[in-house]
Amino acid sequence: MNKRIWIIGSLIIFALLVIFFLREKEFTATRWLMNTSCEIKVIARIPPRKAIDRAFKIMERIDSLASWAGSGDIARINKGEVCEISEEVLHIIKQGIEIGDLTNGAFDITIRPVMELWGNFESQCVPEEEEIKKMLPSINYKEVTLIGSKIKFGKPEVKLDLSGIAKGYAVDLAIKELKSAGIKAGLVNAGGDIKVFGDRIWSIGIKDPRGTGIMKVLELKNQAVATSGDYEKYFILNGVRYHHILNPLTGLPARECISVTIISDDAGFADALSTGIFVLGPEKGIALLDSLRIPGLIITSGSEFLESRAISSFIK
Repeated sequence: MNKRIWIIGSLIIFALLVIFFLREKEFTATRWLMNTSCEIKVIARIPPRKAIDRAFKIMERIDSLASWAGSGDIARINKGEVCEISEEVLHIIKQGIEIGDLTNGAFDITIRPVMELWGNFESQCVPEEEEIKKMLPSINYKEVTLIGSKIKFGKPEVKLDLSGIAKGYAVDLAIKELKSAGIKAGLVNAGGDIKVFGDRIWSIGIKDPRGTGIMKVLELKNQAVATSGDYEKYFILNGVRYHHILNPLTGLPARECISVTIISDDAGFADALSTGIFVLGPEKGIALLDSLRIPGLIITSGSEFLESRAISSFIK
């Protein structure tokens, strides 16, 4: 009798162990990339470490290629070198130009010269008005021409800055890698540029731009969401907030919005469009989103919530 009880007990324990190890669990990994905290979260039965590592390496590659520092494509191009552009950077530049057209220049991948005047918002000093005015003629994405896999500038002083779109594209590629590894569901988050995939609905919180809480919760499935806000990189001087989302027409921080959130199937598109809408301002921004039937949420400088017609079905 005791032997029989022992056998039955062992079988029960074995079955429970099998159930435990074969059931799907959530695995999370984080790394510091693209000057922000990047997170990969996947649903799997066993830790898919190799797939996660490959996804992070892809994001590292995009970071290196698109960085204005170092020896990647953009750093070399901005130094005036004539070089073959990688397929990834070529894609980002093309998409950046498309969104420049879509936003009538509110999103501009040639913002770099003015961004340098602001010290990338690390020096916490405001450039002289005359310095900014001198740089403005070099800010025009229409001066960028792609000839095959090479790039040509209409003016020698033009420089590229892909920081408003590269993170989203890196997220897209990381998701693609995870899917190719057979992972059925997961999430990639690069500093607020988020994309989810799989047969699961994910709840994504929209941060309070002036606090620590969550103002809205979105429910997403197989989609991306990106938020641009004046709280991400900024400094306050003499009571004035100076942030990194610059208006290409003025070289100064855009002032009509404090946060813009965009939902799309494409994280790179959502990343860039959220910046472009931020610069356009609430009225033009909502009009553009509604005309394109794009889900979006704008928080104005007066803390007013504006929702595009297409976003209502995503708000929890």
